[in-house]
Amino acid sequence: MENRVNYFKNIEPDWVARHFQEHIKGSFHGSLGIQILKLEQGHCISYVDIHPGVTNHIGSLHGGFLYTIADTTAGFAAVPLGTGITVTTIDGHMQFLRPTVGVKRIYAEAETTKDGKRIIFADLKIYADDGRLLSTGSFTFSLLDLPNAKMPVFDNTTESRGN
Repeated sequence: MENRVNYFKNIEPDWVARHFQEHIKGSFHGSLGIQILKLEQGHCISYVDIHPGVTNHIGSLHGGFLYTIADTTAGFAAVPLGTGITVTTIDGHMQFLRPTVGVKRIYAEAETTKDGKRIIFADLKIYADDGRLLSTGSFTFSLLDLPNAKMPVFDNTTESRGN
């Protein structure tokens, strides 16, 4: 898995990732320090630099923090990009595979496994900066078309991306 983390380390955020990063600034997601590296329909890669405020009393990452990063990254993968529609989690399961003492950065990667008309399923993996697989998860999301959701709406033309 170390090769996967090396791949993550070499990603430059694309236009869509930067656009969503700007969108989450000032939100709960932004306050956690989530940085979006790659975002395309059905796939999201993010990372978070670790600080003492997200560890438990033994110095390991708090499970609730890991779950939140997993849920957020999987949710971004599930969002129908450019539509203004958002998602909400209706079910989530995590497997915490090993303790996370001494980890300085985590990477999360999510992919949707099934996109339905109302429900989307996604799988996720979280890696330590040294390549160890820390956690896996599976999430189920419901699509929400909320008028006040303020989701980014854009088209896929190169003109809108400033290229």
